[in-house]
Amino acid sequence: MGMNDTPNIVVATDLSEGAVPAARWAATVAAAMGGHVVVAHIVEISLKSWLGARYDILVDAEKRAALEGKVRDWYQQATGEAPAAVDVRVNTCFNGLSEAVSAHGASLLVMAPTGKGAIARVVVGSRVQDLASRPPCPLVVVASAERPKRVAVATDFSPAAGQAITAAAGLAHRVGAELFVTHVAEVPDLPAFEEDLFADSFEAFFQEATESLKTATEGVGVTAQQVVLKGRAEVALDDFAQQHSIDLLVLGQTGHDSVLGDLLGSVPRSLIGRMPCSILVVPTGAEK
Repeated sequence: MGMNDTPNIVVATDLSEGAVPAARWAATVAAAMGGHVVVAHIVEISLKSWLGARYDILVDAEKRAALEGKVRDWYQQATGEAPAAVDVRVNTCFNGLSEAVSAHGASLLVMAPTGKGAIARVVVGSRVQDLASRPPCPLVVVASAERPKRVAVATDFSPAAGQAITAAAGLAHRVGAELFVTHVAEVPDLPAFEEDLFADSFEAFFQEATESLKTATEGVGVTAQQVVLKGRAEVALDDFAQQHSIDLLVLGQTGHDSVLGDLLGSVPRSLIGRMPCSILVVPTGAEK
């Protein structure tokens, strides 16, 4: 993840109550890591914004300062402290937050599943899915405001998963969290009598997965529990996160298609939809 000595964390807000857990998570993690929080608010390009004269902040310094003050007050009310900086932009959500991440050299981008409604935990907005498909830096989708105490990372032994392990280990070390490194061994559903026929093959398969997991975890710099799970990846990881009270599940960005959804990969996309806990998506090529 490239956690700098004093990392910057950009937290996105639409100034709603639904975004408060993301602000509190960012504040708590920044304090544990000795970092700074930048609060980003994007005035989205839309007919509604135009009709509401929200674009005036581009030419009216007074209105811009008033909006920045409103964003600062929202964060201070949510967390009890002032942000290091406020970043207000007129753009699409994706482009605006990408620009904010670049401008502040952010190590993490933090946002709520959606800022609207009382069922934010289970409804993931299209803006979050879009950003998770092409994150400008490691992206945290927050389910709970608490500092992560138990972090799990999933690996399929790909280079992207290796970067996810590095990111998870770095964050777990900085915030003092327990680390689990998991791999899901997917096997076909077979009738009971056929499972008996393939028992030796399955045992060898799981043993190989265990050895590969051990190798993948070497040199991460922190103590990690290694767990091989069985079943469909998204279901097994969802169950593991809930049964072991995981606070943060770290996933590598997968997929190589030009189609937006496929850039994220079906397993991360499904888990972000399920939100068993906060999710951290580490983009391919993230700084180590």
